[in-house]
Parts: sequence; structure tokens; C-alpha cells
Amino acid sequence: MDTDGTASAEGIVMPPIMGPIPYLSSSAVRDGLSQGTVLLMDVRPVRDIVKRAIIGAQPYEEGVALSDAAKGGGAKTLVLYCDQGRYRSVQVAEGLRTRGVAASVLQGGMSGWMAQGYGTG
Repeated sequence: MDTDGTASAEGIVMPPIMGPIPYLSSSAVRDGLSQGTVLLMDVRPVRDIVKRAIIGAQPYEEGVALSDAAKGGGAKTLVLYCDQGRYRSVQVAEGLRTRGVAASVLQGGMSGWMAQGYGTG
């Protein structure tokens, strides 16, 4: 964290992102994963991740999210998910957005993904 409260990764200071958090549908995230345009991060507790996770997702790590945002200026869309897409992923997205990272949330979270019949591992 810099002295002015903004985050920086690799020396790049990123201004806060204002406005509502974008929610992406399960189908949009699935397509983005297959095209390599989405970085999907699971913000659930590790005990839940080891039971079941979306294939292609990785556990949330703040450093990875900040680094990816700084490297490509958002070359990949950062999408976060939790169980329902209403609490934990929204909190993390809000925190990242105040630090200049364009974070989105998977609409419906893991439950919404599974309701669409999409694979988990």
C-alpha cells in the first residue's frame, strides 16, 4: 500500500474504480475461461475449495489480482466468486476496486454456476 492509500504493483499506481460492481453470467464466465480472457478467482474458504471448485478457477490471492491488473491493464477480466455471489466476493471486489483493480463478480456464485449444469472439480 502506498502512502496515499492506493495500491501499486510493479511500481504502477492505480486510481480507484468508481461505480457499481459488474456481475457476469455463468455463460459469459464459462466462455471467457475457454477463450482465456477471464481470470476466475475463488474467494471461499480453502475447506470449501477443496470439496468443489469451478474448473479453471484459482484460489484468491490479492497479490496475483493486483499483479495481473498492473501487467496488462486488465488483459484478462478478473471475476471473483463465492457460494452465492452476494457477500464475500462482493466485499473482495469492492476492496480491489478501491485499489484500482477492475474486479467483477460471478452472478449467483458457485450455486448459480452449478444451477446451469456447468462443471466443477
